[in-house]
Amino acid sequence: MIKKENNHRWWLLPVVSLLVTAGLVGYYLYPEKGHEQGQELPAEKPAAIDITPSLPEQPIISEEKTVAPPAPAIEAIAPDPSSAAYAMEIKENISEFFHYLDQKKYIQGLRLEGSAYSRFKVILKKLAAKPPVPAGESADAAIIISNIYHFFRVLNRNDLQLIKEVILNEQDMIEINMEMFYKWFTLRGHYADQESVIPSRKVLYQYAGFFLTSTGGRAYLLRRSSFVKVLVNYYCILLIHEADTTGKNNYGIDIFPYIAPLKDEIRHYPELQFQNEYSEQLNRIENYYLQKR
Repeated sequence: MIKKENNHRWWLLPVVSLLVTAGLVGYYLYPEKGHEQGQELPAEKPAAIDITPSLPEQPIISEEKTVAPPAPAIEAIAPDPSSAAYAMEIKENISEFFHYLDQKKYIQGLRLEGSAYSRFKVILKKLAAKPPVPAGESADAAIIISNIYHFFRVLNRNDLQLIKEVILNEQDMIEINMEMFYKWFTLRGHYADQESVIPSRKVLYQYAGFFLTSTGGRAYLLRRSSFVKVLVNYYCILLIHEADTTGKNNYGIDIFPYIAPLKDEIRHYPELQFQNEYSEQLNRIENYYLQKR
């Protein structure tokens, strides 16, 4: 079931795909809206009154008792991204999300050839087939121009129309869905390989570097709200850090200078549901690079 939030900042399916790549194009064409949410605290219950009749005191008999040792604390076990159960849960969430879109009248009015998910896979394949160049703009002006017009060269009018319609009608759940799609794209083992539409780690890395460091990518984010930019930059850092620690940071992207500013920005958004998790993760990544310097 799709959960709703009152934070009207959700973009759309290709947003979280490839690090929110296609969504940024569509979002460029429409401003976002939002409002704050208040929460009423439950009323405090009055203390219960003991009406049990008092009984005469019984003589106290001294008796040595054996006190059982306290039970060991049970630590929460994080789900294993390489397990079948984890992969199944993520894929079911993705399936429910696209089924939800198919029921919407504005999606039906587009007369798509197939389901929203099938169209999404086409868009994903286009983006994966022609990823941007995440570095080298200072050495070649042609790369800057290519990155600036990247999405308009890769996606056609129908793709952009679908993106715009979803943005106009679905503006909640951006944070929840970005996390969901990130988990889907980073499934490990053969459970990920069974879903051919999932972009490779190399493609995800290229888009992450594009948004975080390139002139074209950062220009896209400058047109977005600060809330959206914070979330995109966060997932970009996660992907580039993974590439760096596995020896696949082929463009030598240095994410350390971006961590501290992002941590400061995140503190200004208490409405983020996972604010603490974002900060803790960035602290771990920052400490990793501090130890290497």
